Amino acid sequence: MVAPRPGSDRDGMKPHQNRAGATLAELILSISLLSGAAAIAVPRLIGTRDEYAARAARDAAAALVDRARTLAQLRGSARLRIDPAVGEIRVEAPIGSAVGAPLHTAADWGVVLALSGSPGPAALDFDVRGLGRLANRTLRFQRGGREARLTLSTYGRVRRW
Repeated sequence: MVAPRPGSDRDGMKPHQNRAGATLAELILSISLLSGAAAIAVPRLIGTRDEYAARAARDAAAALVDRARTLAQLRGSARLRIDPAVGEIRVEAPIGSAVGAPLHTAADWGVVLALSGSPGPAALDFDVRGLGRLANRTLRFQRGGREARLTLSTYGRVRRW
């Protein structure tokens, strides 16, 4: 074995000289690993974002059902008007005026609203006891490939799924 010369290390470089940086092969490998990880993660993130948007719209609609039920108990009656063509759900007082801001599913969350049964608008009327009158209807909130549903029973009970 040959002894190193004074003032140098084993690879022939002086101690104060450091090799900084990376080779082109190392950079290409790093970039390809990062792009592979991004290709796996991005579709999942988009799907998760779509699912949360659909659920948020569904939960906001359920809150409007609760608002209509409470308003009916306070004022004697209330109506929940659902118009899937424009993606709007609103609460109306007995006089017919809107109470609070309507829910716009497309503008607020980018979610498409669909209603089972008839393609047109529907209304759920609540009486003084807070009971609603409507045939069973399911509201579907869709964004991308994700969907959340809200079923309103004949008496206005709400089921999220």
